Amino acid sequence: MLDALGEAGAAANARLQRRIRYAGELEGLWYLRSDLMAALAHRHGEAQAHIMLQPITALFRNLT
Repeated sequence: MLDALGEAGAAANARLQRRIRYAGELEGLWYLRSDLMAALAHRHGEAQAHIMLQPITALFRNLT
């Protein structure tokens, strides 16, 4: 998630970066995807943000 945010995105979204970095549980990261999507869409456009989020979402499959 931090890689998708990138350095420039992390600088522009310092609070989100901290929330991702210090998420205590997998469930917390799951719910942070929507915030990440918003940040990525703002920076790259919604279509590209969706593409960038797909591999991250795949990491959560079969983890429950």
